[in-house]
Amino acid sequence: MFTNQDIKRMVLHRLGKEPELSGFSTKTNAFSLKKTDNLGWFQIILEGYTSVDIQRDSELSLYLQPIISRRFDILHSCEGLFPSLPKPRIPRPTMIWKNDMNGNYINYSIDFLRSGDGFDEDYQRIRTIICDTAGYFFESLSSLESMYWVYVHPTINNGINFWKINWRGLSFSLVAEWLILTKIVDPASYQSIVLFIENELNSCRVQGDLLFDNFLLIDYPKIVKYIDDYTFKM
Repeated sequence: MFTNQDIKRMVLHRLGKEPELSGFSTKTNAFSLKKTDNLGWFQIILEGYTSVDIQRDSELSLYLQPIISRRFDILHSCEGLFPSLPKPRIPRPTMIWKNDMNGNYINYSIDFLRSGDGFDEDYQRIRTIICDTAGYFFESLSSLESMYWVYVHPTINNGINFWKINWRGLSFSLVAEWLILTKIVDPASYQSIVLFIENELNSCRVQGDLLFDNFLLIDYPKIVKYIDDYTFKM
C-alpha cells in the first residue's frame, strides 16, 4: 500500500521527464514543478487528499489535482494598493488555470489507487491533462500581451460575461490586474475598461451580489487613481 506522498512523488518524478515540461525544475518537497522566465513563473503543484474511487469498488485512493498557475512579477505591484488591509484579504495576483480555450470548466482531478493498481493508466490521464490540455494555458499566458488579448480585450469589445471568467471571482486581484494590463499593453482602451469594471461593480451593488467583497466597491476609486498616476514599465 502506497501513501499519498509516495504516489505524488512517483507522478512528479515521471512528469519531470516529460519533454513538454523540459523547462520545469522539480521541487520534491513541495510536490511541484516550476519554470521561471523574465516575466515571472509558471508552476504546477500536485495537491490531493485521501478518498475512495467509487468506480473501482470504492478502493482507497489519492484524489490528485494539479494546480497550474502563472505569475507575472509586474502585477505584484498592485499589492501596494491597500497597505492598510490585512494580507490574507489580498489575493496573490496569480492566474489559476481551470478552463479550456472555449471557457469551459475542466475537471482535471484523477483518482490514483493507493494499492498502485492501474497507476500507469492513471498517470497517462494526468499527463494528458497537464502536458496537452494545459498547453493552451501556457501559450495564452506566455506574455502580458498575449494575456491581455486573450482574456481582457474580448471582454470589453464582445460583451463576454464578466462573471464566467474564472479568476477567483471578481476579486481585488482581478480588477487591478486587468487595469494594469490594459494600461501597459493597450493604453487607448484603458478608460474603456475602467468604465466597464465600474459598471459591473455598480450593477452588483444594486443587486446586492454576494460574490465580491464590499471593500472592493469602497476602494475602487483608489485603485483607479493609483493606476492613473503610476507608469508601469517592463
